[in-house]
Amino acid sequence: MLTKKTTSKSGLRRALYLPLFLIFGTAAVQSTAQTVNIGPNQYAFQYTLSPNFGLFFNTSDQQYEFRNGSAVPVFALDAQNGRMKTDLEFHSSSDYLVPNNRYAFRAKSNPNFGLFFNASEQTYQFRNSSAFSVFSVSASNGTMNTSGSISASGTISASGGNSSQWNQAFNWGNHASAGYITSENDPKIGTMTADAVPRWNGSQLVPSNMISTSTFNQITASNARLRLNSTGFLGGTSSLGFYNSGTKNGEIAYLLGQMHLNNEFELGEIWFSTDSQIRMKIGAEGEVAVNAEPEENRNFKVVRDQASGSAIDAEVTFSGNNDVRGIRSRSVTNDGYGVGIEGRGGWRGIWGISEGGSYSGISVGVYGQATGSSSGTRIGIYGLASGGNTNWAGYFVGNQYVSGDLRVGTIAGASGYKVSVNGKIMCTELRVQTVNNWPDYVFADEYKLMPLEELEAFIRTEKHLPNIPSAAEVEEEEGFDVGEMQRLTLEKLEELTLYILELKRDHEAVKRENEALKARIEAIEK
Repeated sequence: MLTKKTTSKSGLRRALYLPLFLIFGTAAVQSTAQTVNIGPNQYAFQYTLSPNFGLFFNTSDQQYEFRNGSAVPVFALDAQNGRMKTDLEFHSSSDYLVPNNRYAFRAKSNPNFGLFFNASEQTYQFRNSSAFSVFSVSASNGTMNTSGSISASGTISASGGNSSQWNQAFNWGNHASAGYITSENDPKIGTMTADAVPRWNGSQLVPSNMISTSTFNQITASNARLRLNSTGFLGGTSSLGFYNSGTKNGEIAYLLGQMHLNNEFELGEIWFSTDSQIRMKIGAEGEVAVNAEPEENRNFKVVRDQASGSAIDAEVTFSGNNDVRGIRSRSVTNDGYGVGIEGRGGWRGIWGISEGGSYSGISVGVYGQATGSSSGTRIGIYGLASGGNTNWAGYFVGNQYVSGDLRVGTIAGASGYKVSVNGKIMCTELRVQTVNNWPDYVFADEYKLMPLEELEAFIRTEKHLPNIPSAAEVEEEEGFDVGEMQRLTLEKLEELTLYILELKRDHEAVKRENEALKARIEAIEK
């Protein structure tokens, strides 16, 4: 008789406990961390009811795989670099969340490309290879902003706006016939005049003082008018430039001055004058002269014959924190050529004043800077003086600060030295800052003097004192350090003092021995 076997829940637990114990050891009952070792192409764990489900290590592809019921990977991680291998698809109840100021996605070849959410500006930004936004959409109101152009092969429709806003568009065809612009009550059009350009008077379009025909354009106002010929130029008797009642052809009365346009004068010249004196003249080649005649190769010339004031006065009244230039000049033809500013004066050629006021930083009266990309010599400020009894290329009243090297009488200074002088130096006092190793150590009890016999042998062989550089070494080093030489000289002087004291002690000892010997001789003789 066959008997159906049954398993109780406690028996099932015991049956499951044994394989778990064999796999995990005491980790099944203790909290001690354990390592599960698996072989190549094996599961780390499997689902009991369907062993195809689980975490599998694929040795061939070097990846960790989560497999489905058919043992097909649905999610994988590259074991070398941690990159995911899966099709991204979110559950219907899940969202893809991106933190503030982060990319939603980026290009692998250049991570600056991508869609970025700018939290401070509240915009979605498509960025270029330099991480600059080239197209953005406001997250608050949907306003678009692009640095490129918008092209479309179909119809672009929009609601709202007005005709003046639509008039800013171009190359889109006829807006009215295309139906992009709806009917508009404004502008109202009043009675028009032939050839008159319309103007808006606040309620409707009316004729203006501007006349446009096929041969000329002109502006009229009472008995004065400005008229341009068909080619758009001023001047000529057939196309009158300026009118003003009581003046002759080609001349305009301007308060106290007059402006003459190529009528009686040379072609292309403009004169401003008071009475019979020319105040400013513009030549045919564009040269401008004030109180003088224009000169060749000089675009602008100013002459002033007064005891005070300036020929040219440039003033900046801006009160912000900006380095606005009062005058800016640039003259660069080819590299190494061009003079930015040339100043000449009987007293001072260029006068620089820095008004620092309450500014606590450094203010500079004259600032010179020279740069370049080759191996040539660059000089920030160059001074030259000649022709006097005493000439100074540079004269400074006050302290001088040099952050780099100082060279006197030479350009190629000694390497590693802040000051190089090719010539003699005279001063009333010279102080050398010495190192801490000043030779008082010679008088220390543990200092050992070289025996006189060794000293004599060294001098005979080397022809110089110990620790003192030889003549050949001084020549090879192109000189010596004054401070170090003073230290070495004092060291030898102190050693010499000790030698003298030692000889004195030896002399006194010999003297005492002689006196004792003399006393013994005298005693024997008695």
